[in-house]
Amino acid sequence: MALFGALASAAATVCSAQAEPLDPARAVMTIRFEPSPYDALESHAAGYAFVMRKGSVRYVRYAYGGGVVGDQTKPLDESSWRDLLRAAGQDTSDAHPVCPDFGFFDIKVEQDGTVAAKHRSMCPGTWSAVADSLRGQFS
Repeated sequence: MALFGALASAAATVCSAQAEPLDPARAVMTIRFEPSPYDALESHAAGYAFVMRKGSVRYVRYAYGGGVVGDQTKPLDESSWRDLLRAAGQDTSDAHPVCPDFGFFDIKVEQDGTVAAKHRSMCPGTWSAVADSLRGQFS
């Protein structure tokens, strides 16, 4: 629990410093992708996805091209997670080229079904706008 508390605090600090603030009364969730400390140790670009649900934080390790290689804390099954990545413009095929400095983006899903994305990729073309198909997926 202490780990999740530290992650929540760190993620909230980064989000408040670099992204538009979320209205906690309206925001259902935010997904934030960050570069992984494991990038230097592995042959593929990996990362953590911070999934915030009404105050709680869970994380999922994922890899470019390989889909989920994650752990038991993920709130979505693998099929849903792949659908999420595809809808966000991520190619989940094994042939997807690696971009080690991929940056991050924010997804906001509001209670009225509005989906908004902040495109902050440091690797041009890696991420695209979030599709309307994400609406309501996490309610």
